[in-house]
Amino acid sequence: MSIPLPRWFGPMLLATSTLGLALSTWAMASRLAHRPDLKNRPHFWFNTRIDAEKFEFLGVPCEVTLDPAPGTPNGPDQLGRFPPDIKPALIVSWRGQQVRFEFGGRYDPRLPHMLKHEEWFRLLPMVASDAGSGERLNEAMNRGELRPRLIAAARYPAEGYDEGSWGLVRRREWRYRFAEFLVDGPAENSIKTWDTTYKGIESVVAPGPYDKPVQGLTEQQRRDILWQYDAMVQVTPTTLFRAKDKVVTEGMSAMSWTWPAAGASVLGIVVGGMLTFSAGVKRRR
Repeated sequence: MSIPLPRWFGPMLLATSTLGLALSTWAMASRLAHRPDLKNRPHFWFNTRIDAEKFEFLGVPCEVTLDPAPGTPNGPDQLGRFPPDIKPALIVSWRGQQVRFEFGGRYDPRLPHMLKHEEWFRLLPMVASDAGSGERLNEAMNRGELRPRLIAAARYPAEGYDEGSWGLVRRREWRYRFAEFLVDGPAENSIKTWDTTYKGIESVVAPGPYDKPVQGLTEQQRRDILWQYDAMVQVTPTTLFRAKDKVVTEGMSAMSWTWPAAGASVLGIVVGGMLTFSAGVKRRR
């Protein structure tokens, strides 16, 4: 047995939900406006990774080689395994300079080119902008106002642990190595490198309740850490990182009650609209 709803219930629910959506949206925008760390955060765009081992970036040749190389006495076997006393590495050559990335994950010889190392290492073209949104950034790129930068990112387990060991659960102790390859300036200074940890990056971008405030950073150092945060997402498996993306968590926390209230209001508008429409439909007797 169903209880009939009064005819005024649908229009009243629709009007109340519309008002609730307007108020919760205003409150949400107000809360985010008082979080400049979220509102004014520069936008870093990583388009597509580079899978080739030899390529040109802005007219400058770049090459990635494996050391020791396949086919050499200490090189990998057909299954991608190296002798136990060998520490393999990827060497990136740029403008006559080299940077070394020791292995931090599996080497799968069945995959082509740089896909062999995609679990832990990637070369990424990056665009940095203060445009404030991905749409504005794309517009600036189309106008030729932004110049891409070439970044390398590598992920390693916690210090003292091997790949696949308990070091994988010590997330804040994961180690990362980043490099930027500069097109301009002296060749001897054309590669910049950073060695840091998950905690070192997160404590600046999205500090936890027990993190000490990081003092004394210049604006350039802060911007470097911000793009490193976005770059480390690219070399960290989804199951290990993105479910706990603290930038997203901080945004949700800043919105507090406003985002579930807005969601409930949208649902109320849908139900109220359906009830209002159905009340005006004449039923055949």
